[in-house]
Order: sequence, then structure tokens, then C-alpha cells
Amino acid sequence: MKLAVNASAPLHRQLSLGAVQVDLIKCPEWDGIVNVAKFLAPVYIHFEIVIGNDSVQRLDFDLIKRFLETTETPHLNVHLTGDGQLLSSSQKDQQQLVDIWKSDIDTIRHHIPDTTIVAENLPYLPSYRENRIANHSWMIRELLDSMDMGLLLDLSHIRITAAYENQDYQLLAEALPVDRLRELHLTGIKPYAGYLTDHFELNEIDFAATNWAMEKIKSGQWREPEIVSFEYGGFGDIFAWRTEEWVIREQVPTLWSMVHSNHTNSHAT
Repeated sequence: MKLAVNASAPLHRQLSLGAVQVDLIKCPEWDGIVNVAKFLAPVYIHFEIVIGNDSVQRLDFDLIKRFLETTETPHLNVHLTGDGQLLSSSQKDQQQLVDIWKSDIDTIRHHIPDTTIVAENLPYLPSYRENRIANHSWMIRELLDSMDMGLLLDLSHIRITAAYENQDYQLLAEALPVDRLRELHLTGIKPYAGYLTDHFELNEIDFAATNWAMEKIKSGQWREPEIVSFEYGGFGDIFAWRTEEWVIREQVPTLWSMVHSNHTNSHAT
């Protein structure tokens, strides 16, 4: 497993100082960020590709291929969403969405053949109604098995979904095809603007969830992913206000130890 952390100015400073270490820097498909980060550590790209919402035809496939060829990106990621008009409780609508997903993957593979593709679960919450139908585990299993894809399990997304569906996040996570796990995403969760929001620092509850997932991996109950990514920090208005240098300095070494040791760590902020 390799530990990745979101590219950010505080991460770059801490890496330059030698205060933290990472295996990979997780970057968006932006040349400006990649060109700076690659001098500090190997980089990989997390693409903003969404399937299920009729956007695949508008992708810049030349840009995607260029980043796959010039970075340490081990697989091409897609995000699973749906259509707000599809009913989450309708088996017909569920199957319709699975078929749309498969068609979108066929389109991507037509442009970029022979590339491993991984699918990421998106969070359901009232402001993202279209994601509710996309969280049925049988649908994700059907897509991944039939199209020979990997799972990108976002633990924070499954925890947010579980909270709004009044379910146990561990049961929801275990219902996913964890035998196909290729990448794991970790962040902290906090209430913000009336909703649960991710991409914060890890608190005691977040570390407990992280330890649980890492134990599943270390014990062999889940496939060992190629990447464990701490999705904290970033650039621009979306991330800059919740990117603190102390978080990088204190929590990245803890996660490094968790990923690279033979056992999980108990830790809380």
C-alpha cells in the first residue's frame, strides 16, 4: 500500500522541510498543481470523471491519456452517480442506471483501452438526491464484476450516506465488493452549513473508522488497495479555508505509520 495526501501548499511546505513523508501526492488534472508537486514526490491523478449523468461524451480524453502516461496514476477513477428522476426504490430504475453505467464505461474504454478503471461511491445526502440510487451495493457489484473494474471505497462518503439513511456504515461498507478494493479514501467529517461534510481533519471518531477499515485490510478480510489516500487539503475556494498546516504535520505521520506497519494504530486527536 502507498499513502497519498492531497496536494496543498501546507503539504508542500512540510515535505520540503522533511517533516512528513508520503508515497504519492494526489493531484487534480491541473498542470499547474502537478508541475509543482512532482518535484516533491511522485504524483497521481484523481480525475473528475462522473458516470451516470450523461457527461462522459464531453470528457477530454487526450488530457486523460496524457496524465495517465506522465504520472504514477495506477488506474483511472470514475464517480458513480445517478439521475434525480430515477427512483432509488425502483428495481427497474436501478437496472436502468446500471446499464447506463456500463455504457459509459464502454465509451471510456473505447477511447482509453487496456486501462484499469475503478469506481468510487459518492455520498447521499438531501442536497445530492441523485446519489441515493447510486449507493445500492448490488448495483455496484454488478457493474464491477461484469465490467472487471476495481472499487475505490470512500469511507467518508459511506459514513455520510449511512447517517442520512439511518444505517450502520460498517454494514454498508462490507456490502460493497471489497474483494475488488484498489483505493481507499479517508477524511474527517463535520456538520457544515446544515449538512455533514467531508475533507476535514480526523477527529477521534474519524480515527476509529480509519482503524476499523485498516484492520479489515491488514487482516486480509478486504483486498489490500494500492493506495490509501488522505483527502485533506487542497487549493482554491473549495479547500483553502479547511487546509491547516498543523493537520498535515500531526496527522500525516500517524497515517503513514498505519499504512506501512503490520498492525493498525489506536490514535485520536
